[in-house]
Amino acid sequence: MRESIRLILQKFCVDHEIQYKQGMNEVLAPFLYICPEEDKRSVAYELFRGFLFRYLERFFCLDESSFLFKAFRLFHLLLEYFDPQLANYLHDYEFIPELYSPQWFLTLYARALPIKQVLRLWDMMIAVDDPAFIFYIGLCMLISKREKLLIADVSNIPEIIANLHFKTEEDIDQTVLDALKLYRATPRCILRQLRLCCVSTTELTPQPRLLAYKGNMFRSQLQEMRLNIEEHDLRLAEQSARFCLTITPQELVESMLPTNLEPSSSGSGYIPQQYVILDIRSVEDSIASGGGTLPRAVQLEPDFLNNPEAFEVWIQHFDGTRGCNLCIVDLPPSQWTGVALWRRLLLGEGDGMAANFLNQINFDDSQENVRRLEGLLSGKRFFSGGRSVEDAFTQPIHEDERSEFYEEEVQTRSKDFNRAATLLAIALQTHAFPTISVLEGGFPALVDYLVSSRGSVEPVVINHDTDKWKKFLRSTGRLQVSAPKLKKAMTSMPTSSASPSQTDGSSPHAIDEVKELEIAISVANRMDHSYMLNILSDKLKQLVGKKEKGEA
Repeated sequence: MRESIRLILQKFCVDHEIQYKQGMNEVLAPFLYICPEEDKRSVAYELFRGFLFRYLERFFCLDESSFLFKAFRLFHLLLEYFDPQLANYLHDYEFIPELYSPQWFLTLYARALPIKQVLRLWDMMIAVDDPAFIFYIGLCMLISKREKLLIADVSNIPEIIANLHFKTEEDIDQTVLDALKLYRATPRCILRQLRLCCVSTTELTPQPRLLAYKGNMFRSQLQEMRLNIEEHDLRLAEQSARFCLTITPQELVESMLPTNLEPSSSGSGYIPQQYVILDIRSVEDSIASGGGTLPRAVQLEPDFLNNPEAFEVWIQHFDGTRGCNLCIVDLPPSQWTGVALWRRLLLGEGDGMAANFLNQINFDDSQENVRRLEGLLSGKRFFSGGRSVEDAFTQPIHEDERSEFYEEEVQTRSKDFNRAATLLAIALQTHAFPTISVLEGGFPALVDYLVSSRGSVEPVVINHDTDKWKKFLRSTGRLQVSAPKLKKAMTSMPTSSASPSQTDGSSPHAIDEVKELEIAISVANRMDHSYMLNILSDKLKQLVGKKEKGEA
């Protein structure tokens, strides 16, 4: 057996130009166990190769481990989505998925179970035929022992988790049935991201690497698919860095207008989840901004988030929705990082910038949000080791600087903590409300999706004033591109010639400011960055006016 495993893995690694990784032997062993003696190695090789590419491609066939770290983070978010009490309890005592789940995901539970149970479990997983399903088996194994875990001495938790197993085949069947219920109750956009942790596609289709190996795909098609995957990988990285699961505007709209659904790619007749929408924009801001209202939403005035006593009363009245799918819609704060970057690089100014917000509840201040969150939790959450709310929520679950999108992950986590919707989601999960999600991009993203996909925001949003809404977005700096894109644009900008004052050691901003601003205005115009275009144009007018007065 050992020699056969060595030879098969050696051939597999040479054929696909990858390095051996720990766990491959445990995935291969069950196939050697079931194969007949005749052509044992060749049959086992083909089964192993197809199985690995179908369910574990990114864990074993890539030279970096960031996808495994993202799988750990998403598993925590998934557990928090379905059982927030258990997830928070384990996380607060620092029993994070990195400690107990690698053997589950890397070997598809082959290391944790006897061979016959592995074969039974794999049979049922292959019947489901979705790489994302592997997370739900572990999820149900944990939840099945939740009572024991919650009352156990902290020192005994590692032993309880290490001894998670099935006693009989009936236990396996029941676990798979329970896993299917959670799997079907998960938003499709989350399933796609779970799938992407394991394989190079978000859909239930054959993997690109496997197709290319069989010669069924031209190089141009493979390259195009890889480019699409990079965009999906960025979204996966951002989701894995968040404090709670976010759903896309498309997911929410499909739940409200199910008749517009196209048949799913799997042909499974998917029925979208129904959501109780919690709109935490103030009524005044909804009208003043021109955004309009969500007629099917429950309105929660954001002032409740600043008043712990009022929030506790509201929670008691809202308790009837416990167990429903809740989606929180907010108006995310302006991302002033882009503005600060423009002003620092183009205008030579500091990062500070005064602005009046119509939506004052969205503080761009993590310290203020820590204070508000401490008030909302009201001592209901225990943090191990004397950790503060700030330590518990502002630090990443796992920092992996090797990740291609590490900077984006850090930025996403920082921005997320500045959202009122995130704070409310954390507070609700602390009160053991399951199935809580936040709308990705908030209300502006919902409007954008409705306009681009349907041409109209109605009937999802009513009383929407398009002109007033666009003016509001411009005036609050929300119509701007990301800081990385701004940096890229800056590096491609032509540099103005240095004035004589620069050569004698004076400030680098002593060059021709008019020329500098003209270049910046052309870049802002090309990038359709209307907010910065207005700022730069005003700056240019003021500068020209000063020069004219000086010459006079």
